[in-house]
Amino acid sequence: MLRLAATSCALGVSLSLAACGSNGGSRELDTRAVVIGIDGADWKVIDALAAAGAMPNLTRLRERGVSGPIETLNDIALSPVIWTSVATGKTAAKHGVAWFMVDQPDGTRVPVRSYNRKTLAIWNILAEHDLAPTVVGWWATFPAENVGRGAIVSDALGFHGFGATARGGDDGQKTHPSSLFAEVDVLVPPEQQVSTEFVQRFVHISAEDYRDEMFDPARYPKRDPANPIHLFQQYAVTAQGYTRVAEELLAKRPYDLFMM
Repeated sequence: MLRLAATSCALGVSLSLAACGSNGGSRELDTRAVVIGIDGADWKVIDALAAAGAMPNLTRLRERGVSGPIETLNDIALSPVIWTSVATGKTAAKHGVAWFMVDQPDGTRVPVRSYNRKTLAIWNILAEHDLAPTVVGWWATFPAENVGRGAIVSDALGFHGFGATARGGDDGQKTHPSSLFAEVDVLVPPEQQVSTEFVQRFVHISAEDYRDEMFDPARYPKRDPANPIHLFQQYAVTAQGYTRVAEELLAKRPYDLFMM
């Protein structure tokens, strides 16, 4: 599956970039890398869409490079587990992330946190070598860790699905540096701005039914995690927001490794 195609690439990039850091000798080349992961993507779906001309950007990337299927993790095939394995090179037994949610001392459950990870991630290693990683929207990155000259826009900026989010957490811990939060938070649109036209690209629903069902704080006091339209709005603004954040940071912020 494509979601693990980034594993070997990211780990190889991490080691090669770290070897070029301030503790590993001079850097003769201005080496940078971008790792883009697509959760749950499958080549069977992608190939059909590409053949229909629906994925021109990914098609161009594949034509200019190398692509292919890769085995996924089968022991605990869940998004937070897999993405933490991509970032650490370790299985759940070693990195410690085994589920979407974790229990809190007060009995509540929250999306898995960065401090639940027991091992270093790629971005920690690069920061230790005075390199600048940029991480956007990666699972289990809230609270954002200190990565020196690098940047982290944690998974607390968007929604996690199934009605869960860390958006109510401390804004100062959602990004590194903390001052970055004000710059990127405005790039995530509110759910009520998800247009009918956008929804109809993915869901068979009339404009009238969407207006009746959509989350709008002027009409609904709370989001309903059992309402699939409310959940879709959350997915949509999360994807749109992180895409805008990535474009902004790629254009304006120096990096050695960019991951999203």
